[in-house]
Amino acid sequence: MFAPIKSNAGYEIFQAQLASKNGVLNYSTFIDHPFNRASKENHAYATLGEAGFLRARRDMAIRSIAADPVDFLRRVAQRFSNAFLYTISPGTIVRVDPRISSDDLERLHGAGFVGYYFHRKVWIDLDDPDKDLIKVLPALGLANPQLVEDNWRSMSEGRYWYRFSWDRIIGGCLIGGMPWMALLIAIYMRRRSALAPGAWWAGLFLFAYLMPYVLISHYLRYQVPLLGMQAILLTAGTLALLRTPRQNRVSPAHQEGTGGPALGTGSGLSPLSSIPDERSDTSPVPSFH
Repeated sequence: MFAPIKSNAGYEIFQAQLASKNGVLNYSTFIDHPFNRASKENHAYATLGEAGFLRARRDMAIRSIAADPVDFLRRVAQRFSNAFLYTISPGTIVRVDPRISSDDLERLHGAGFVGYYFHRKVWIDLDDPDKDLIKVLPALGLANPQLVEDNWRSMSEGRYWYRFSWDRIIGGCLIGGMPWMALLIAIYMRRRSALAPGAWWAGLFLFAYLMPYVLISHYLRYQVPLLGMQAILLTAGTLALLRTPRQNRVSPAHQEGTGGPALGTGSGLSPLSSIPDERSDTSPVPSFH
């Protein structure tokens, strides 16, 4: 749901600025959300209270932005791309193999590879290429490193190939950039076919709706309420493409009727010059007997 003023905007920008790796939220980010009772943020929320917790996280985000504004702009650009070009999937967590011992899970949790989501233990940040468990595995001192390696490798590879699957690519384009591409097509062809009713307003509404999220925080969920407006843009572009070939097809009879010189356009002929004068007609007159 869109709200011009959000009471938790300070925490949202904290998540995007300090809890996410690139400014776009995902399920790994929510591992540390206060609603997760197993998170440290939940304990801080209980200690500070809602108002105090939100102020503290907002101030942390503001200090981070002031210290490195270039990083903030880079994150805004990433959110803009996610909102208007290609919307990535937030699914970056997968349950760990239940055979992994609790001691090994604690070590993996301390190293930032496993998160506790309520009562579930999950692999996190599976889309982060900088977090390679294989490189640090020998230093963790696990009881069963082979089981951990096999499970992590299987889950991370599955996540990697899912990002490049056709359904994910089509879905990311359909929710992100394709509606805007359709609107541009409709605008480009507007001289040949009028825009679909409401296309301009739908585009303006989408832009105004998404920009606050681009500046603060964004992920796939915030695109879902816009599907109806995006459908209007897709319809506008589709109609423009379908109408143009039909308008380009001109019948031969229409071409013959409009292909001659226009009357009174300086062709040297008067409108009546092509009509033969009976007085100048010297052709023999047939006789009838």
